[in-house]
Amino acid sequence: MEFNAFPPSSEPGGLRDTNEIKILICYLLTNVQRPVSHQQFINVFQDNALVNYFEFNRAIADLLESKHVLLYKKTDTDSYYITTRLGD
Repeated sequence: MEFNAFPPSSEPGGLRDTNEIKILICYLLTNVQRPVSHQQFINVFQDNALVNYFEFNRAIADLLESKHVLLYKKTDTDSYYITTRLGD
C-alpha cells in the first residue's frame, strides 16, 4: 500500500492514507449522530495521534468538495460538519 499522507504527527498504527482518513471522518460523523466541529475533530485526532493535522484538513476539504460532508453553520462563529446521504 502506498501512503500518501505526511508521516509526522501520527503514531505507529495511525492513519496515513487519505482515503482511510475520509472513511474515518464519515464513520465518526455518522455514528456520533450529531454535528462535530473542526476543533473537536482536531482534538480527537491529535490527542490520540490518529491522523496528521494537515492530512485531516486535506481529507475534510475533499469530502466537502465531493458533497459527502457539509459545513453546517449554527451561528456566525460556530460551524459544524454533518454527513450527507453520500457520506452515510
